[in-house]
Amino acid sequence: MPTDEERCVEARVFERIDAAFRDGNLDALRQAVEDPAVVPNGRMPDTIGSCLVYAIYHSPLAFIRTLLEIGADPNAPVDDGFPPLIGALCKVREVPGSTRRTDGDSDPRPFSSLRGLYPRAGRELFLLLTPMISVHVPPTAGWAR
Repeated sequence: MPTDEERCVEARVFERIDAAFRDGNLDALRQAVEDPAVVPNGRMPDTIGSCLVYAIYHSPLAFIRTLLEIGADPNAPVDDGFPPLIGALCKVREVPGSTRRTDGDSDPRPFSSLRGLYPRAGRELFLLLTPMISVHVPPTAGWAR
């Protein structure tokens, strides 16, 4: 069991990482983690989880775009079963346990394929991730041959 001091150190590290995500500050994020090479695809602290998923829940859209541009993998395996696309879908509508994103682009033109389904910020997040995601459904034994 960790000591009080160890838990306090871990909490301070979490606060710095969380603040960098919420501010959308890549340099601060790299400074806050033990090894800057873990951004964007390496192993983050367990309290953070996947860098891209955490950003989807807590960062501005511009920061998510930055992570994708520097190589964040939306298809990377995740330990909890909730990949980035699920996080994105949870943020586009009001669902229990998640707050809908409201930081969308100021462009008033709707996306025709998603018109009326999702608020603007949700559409942008979904459209940002969708071209990069590969959907693979593993075959089930004895199912459709």
